[in-house]
Amino acid sequence: NQYLIIALFVYLLNAITDTIFGYYKQGLILTASVVVVIIALFLNKKRYHRFSIISLYVYISLTIFYFGSQMSHQTGDYLYYFTLVLSLSFVFDFEKDRRTIFVLFVFTLLLILLHTYNSHPALTKNIVKETIRYKMFVINLSVNFLGLGFFIYLTVKNNKTISDLYELQLKAQHESGEIIKKTLLEKEILLAE
Repeated sequence: NQYLIIALFVYLLNAITDTIFGYYKQGLILTASVVVVIIALFLNKKRYHRFSIISLYVYISLTIFYFGSQMSHQTGDYLYYFTLVLSLSFVFDFEKDRRTIFVLFVFTLLLILLHTYNSHPALTKNIVKETIRYKMFVINLSVNFLGLGFFIYLTVKNNKTISDLYELQLKAQHESGEIIKKTLLEKEILLAE
């Protein structure tokens, strides 16, 4: 659900930004994408977790590709690929979902390669005004940075939880050992009597 909330936030923020800069069609597409994220949240609640996450991942990848191609590489839309790939480690279990992670990673890599090919100046539809490109790049960079920061926070939180669980296991083992020693000592005392 954290992954879906981040997606919802990113789409809303970019929809507002594009609308403010006068790109109403792009703002409308991003606003409609919020509905897709809400549907994914609903599917997730109905226990279609895997399907909703994979579908949303593919959808997000394709919208990044669309906007990266539409708005030109100078707006920084391609930066979202990096946060998206990083999210794979948080939404899938590496032991169970290796193939899914690999397929989605390769899919994203292919989109990046297509994006690179498509960014050739002769092929790019430069619909963004020069004065706005830099502002859009800074906004995209900032939102991507916040997303990466959130995933780093999740990593630290998960590592702390795992560490705390390990310490609890060690403490429980130590207490079990003490109880066994005490029981054996009592048994020896009883046998000696």
